[in-house]
Amino acid sequence: MRRAHVIRLNVTPEQEVYFRKACGLARHAYNWALARWKEARAQGERVQINELKREYNQIKGEQFPWAYEVTKCAPEQAFADLEQAFANYWRMKKKGTQPKLKHPRKDGEEAGFPHFKSKKRDRLSFYLANDKFSVDGHTLRVPKLGEVNMTEELRFVGKIMGATISYRAGWWFIAIAVEVKHETPTHCGGAVGIDLGIKTLVTLSDGTVFENQRHYRRNEGAHYRLKQRSFSQGGRKPALVEDCQEASPCPLSGSLPTRRQAAEDNHACCSNLCPCWSGRPQRERDARQPQACASGERCQFL
Repeated sequence: MRRAHVIRLNVTPEQEVYFRKACGLARHAYNWALARWKEARAQGERVQINELKREYNQIKGEQFPWAYEVTKCAPEQAFADLEQAFANYWRMKKKGTQPKLKHPRKDGEEAGFPHFKSKKRDRLSFYLANDKFSVDGHTLRVPKLGEVNMTEELRFVGKIMGATISYRAGWWFIAIAVEVKHETPTHCGGAVGIDLGIKTLVTLSDGTVFENQRHYRRNEGAHYRLKQRSFSQGGRKPALVEDCQEASPCPLSGSLPTRRQAAEDNHACCSNLCPCWSGRPQRERDARQPQACASGERCQFL
């Protein structure tokens, strides 16, 4: 059985530049392969993803020399992702389960067809093969980069199958997949009845009540406003300090956070259930230091 452990990374500005280059290379390889596939289709030809991968490796030395600045795992996984995207599209088309579109796509393709990845809309991420990186305690070793600090050690023991480094709300994370032995849990306690309610989240038969915290409901309005402003105003800096959770500057840009960053921070607040996380993303982005919960336990998000 495979289990993944998501760990936050404490990166330096130089390491963040490397990660962004790797994400850009993965996006470039994906878009290049999709464009070549469409060109072949327009000419009445049919090409395989493996053929496009070989062609890309042959020309990247002359046309894309900057591809050698980062690990080769980034573009290789992009071709595998595109192949899986096409497999999902053909399967949905065969079964008739394609999603319905409210408006026709700008590229004229059907629903479910792979689309070009965007630097602004799509999540920044790239893949690392299990033989291209190593983990030792709080240290992650990445090819052509060196050692990167992790906020905690890998909690699973087993064979590492791969990892994905991604960016979210001002932080970089690594999700490490580990092959572990499946152990069937044994029931050691008594029986209890559970009632899922509307006003309360769960009510047990012994009278214990778990309140419904409604994190998303409480933050939905603020997140919607920040998201609309970020798209309508192009992600510019907030006009008022009150638009951000903190007025201190972002250490990476040396300026106030943009509306898009504020929207990402707000989404990180409501998506995490830890009560001490609310109102802290921007402050932690400035401090760049892990913090503990009020109860003394480490936040799951950190």
